[in-house]
Amino acid sequence: MDHMVQETCRSNARKGVIDMYYQLTITLELKNDLKMNESAFRLSQYIGFAMLKNEDLKQLHMNGNIKPYVFDGLYPMANKEKMYKKGNLYLFHINTPSESLAEDLTKAIKLTDSPFLNTKSVTYEPIHFNRKIKRIKTVTPFIITLEDDQPWKKENGIKILLDRIQKSLEHKARIIYDEEMDLSSIVESVKILNIKPISIDYKCKSKLGIVPCKHSKKNCHKYCKDYNPLKLIGNKLEMMLTDTKESQIASEIIVSTGLLEKNATLGMGYCIVN
Repeated sequence: MDHMVQETCRSNARKGVIDMYYQLTITLELKNDLKMNESAFRLSQYIGFAMLKNEDLKQLHMNGNIKPYVFDGLYPMANKEKMYKKGNLYLFHINTPSESLAEDLTKAIKLTDSPFLNTKSVTYEPIHFNRKIKRIKTVTPFIITLEDDQPWKKENGIKILLDRIQKSLEHKARIIYDEEMDLSSIVESVKILNIKPISIDYKCKSKLGIVPCKHSKKNCHKYCKDYNPLKLIGNKLEMMLTDTKESQIASEIIVSTGLLEKNATLGMGYCIVN
């Protein structure tokens, strides 16, 4: 992780409590109709375009480390045909514990358009955790990749899910906040909300050379309207937390950086609390 970003994450955290995060609100106009299950990929691509406009953000974008942010989906929701419509205005949010990252992203996104999305406005504000968090609910699906590269499914069991949540949160606490934490007893109960697994478009098969493409592989994912995607499988959940200091810390990490995998890559694991 970029040194400046890591330092601002740590400076926002007093011992054992994170206290606050920063939320960007971005308003966009669609240049083309956009399928709902393709939208996460396009938003990720759009944020990537923005990060290339700033040298510090570019380094963060290109390295393989944890990126301390997560984004949600477009709002208002897609129509009955699961389509966002060309010419309409939509908004989405980016959460981060880093003020410097929030500032740099705001400046970069103001200068950014993509082949699919036109920037209309972007602002950010600090949001304080001013009450005890008891319940966490996913807005975007969470992703778990098992050792055999298969997605986690309900039949794999809650024990594996809880183990992955614990390990992911402890890793984030260590990398982002430089804190060694035991987060093994933070969850009181978990409920999976979806009946069927949720399919999310990820990367273009043409770009990866799996299928042929009329565009160059380099530009296929930018310009193909009907690109041929790989798929990820996700789920949604609601968690009730234990009444402990550790569960509060964990919930604050989840809100500011996302739950489990693909938080910055695809906006997966974006959560709300109450």
